[in-house]
Amino acid sequence: MSNIDSVLTIAVATLASCFVLLYLPWTYIKGKARAYNVSGDEDGAEVAGWLLLILVTVFATGPFFSALAVIALSSSARDIGLPQYTTYAYAIGAVIIGLNVWAMRLHSRLITTRRKSAVAAVKKFYLYLPFAILTAPWLLSSALLKADLPLVHDAVVREALINLFSSVVTSALYYWYFAKSKRVALLYSDTSSPQQTISSKVPRERINHEGLFTKTEPRFAQSSNSDPSFDHFPRVQVSETELFRSLKTRVDSVDWESCLAKTGGDEVATLALYLSNAHVKSQSSNS
Repeated sequence: MSNIDSVLTIAVATLASCFVLLYLPWTYIKGKARAYNVSGDEDGAEVAGWLLLILVTVFATGPFFSALAVIALSSSARDIGLPQYTTYAYAIGAVIIGLNVWAMRLHSRLITTRRKSAVAAVKKFYLYLPFAILTAPWLLSSALLKADLPLVHDAVVREALINLFSSVVTSALYYWYFAKSKRVALLYSDTSSPQQTISSKVPRERINHEGLFTKTEPRFAQSSNSDPSFDHFPRVQVSETELFRSLKTRVDSVDWESCLAKTGGDEVATLALYLSNAHVKSQSSNS
């Protein structure tokens, strides 16, 4: 193979690797995260930039190089042929896979949620990661290699110290980014639009025409007669106890249903309108 062929092969392989390990994960993660954006059109309120690069590293390039490391460990175990080292190599491979799974599980919440707790969990991960990278090889080597293969144990400890240094630098940079990034602070602020904070899973308690409570969905939620002055009221559940505590009298079901239609099926707004009408009626009867 000529030098030109070698250069072309390397260039094509590099471009293909960048496409598979960078471009495809980059576009997929960015597109998926965009569906969970709740901060409107504010500047920086999307998963992009360094944050997106970190996620690509966790979900694509990191697992790829970890898989290469596990393959190298398995190959070295077969070449050496010692049962102690084979057990050690497989145990370290399991630790590497476990750390990758742990990282992906924590970082996935940065894509599918916008909560501060997701950022806090990731920061803890980078705080503990260097200790895991140091202690796992040292403990396994001490248990499996130190007695029968002391030279191999010493080599493992030296390699663990080298890996510790690189992991400390990387983890410190990532921790600093998640602690200081304006994008992260804006994106993960535990705030969302009112439409996405409303829970529609709990049936609302409704009054029928006989004055009895039944658990059904609002019959006038899509009413065209909705009064726009009540649009600001939150759609939350009003319990039977709260209703009687506020009214202190038997409910006029006809008046209640009339108020319910005006407010578009919102119990809180209905209660406010009903009390207002009752107050007006009381003043009229007293005068």
